[in-house]
Order: sequence, then structure tokens, then C-alpha cells
Amino acid sequence: MNYCIKTDEYELMLLKEKCLGIWNDETDPIHDLTYERVASWMSYMPVDAFEIEYFEDDCEICPPRARGKKKLVPYLEGHFYVFTKAGEPVTLSIHPDYISGSFESLLLQGIVDQSYILSVIICPTCGHYQFSLEQVDM
Repeated sequence: MNYCIKTDEYELMLLKEKCLGIWNDETDPIHDLTYERVASWMSYMPVDAFEIEYFEDDCEICPPRARGKKKLVPYLEGHFYVFTKAGEPVTLSIHPDYISGSFESLLLQGIVDQSYILSVIICPTCGHYQFSLEQVDM
């Protein structure tokens, strides 16, 4: 995957070798969730869709930062929704064919039965990143 993240402060290329993992929902995981599948979904994500978010944990690749109590570490984070039927992806909230707000309609028609939020969390210092999926109610 050659996907470029652009913000006012950063320009990072997401490379496969820098992916730390894909954390699927533990209770109700999406079936056959591979790097290639998630990477293909990223092709729909706008390059400017990432914002700086702050977390308590240091990047597991970068050296620990010297910081006082309650200091947070900046990361770039972007997210979108994955809609599934019986654990298989049906559509994405970032897909060009998806109409904003149509999840309820798809649910009522029986086309989808679950929604997940997929977060992409990137260390802006070293460029390592991870994908995290969590089932959510909409």
C-alpha cells in the first residue's frame, strides 16, 4: 500500500513494513480481515482526513519520551465506518457509492447488520501505524 497522509504539519507514506498490526474486534470480529483488504479500503480515504490526537502511551518503536506527569503523546488518527452482514464487509462510510446517513436504511433493508469503526493510528515521528476495529452501535 502506498498511501500518503497529509496535514499542515506532516506528510507520511504508509508502507506495509511499518504496519504494527490489525486489531480486530474481540467480541464480534470481521471475517478474513487481512492487511491487503484494509489497505484497499484506505484508497477511498481522503489524504487530509487525519487529525492530531493525543494518547497516554509512547510509540512502541520510538525511544520513550522524557515527559512529566499527565503529558500526552501526539499521533495522527483517521477513521471510517465498515458496515457488515454476517461478519462480511458490505460497504464503507468513505466509499463513493455510500450516501451519508444511509446506514439505517441499509439496516432496515437487511443489507447490513453491524457497524464497526476502523481507526488508523500513526506515529508522526517514525511512521509506524496500526489499524484498530471496534464494533459500534449506530
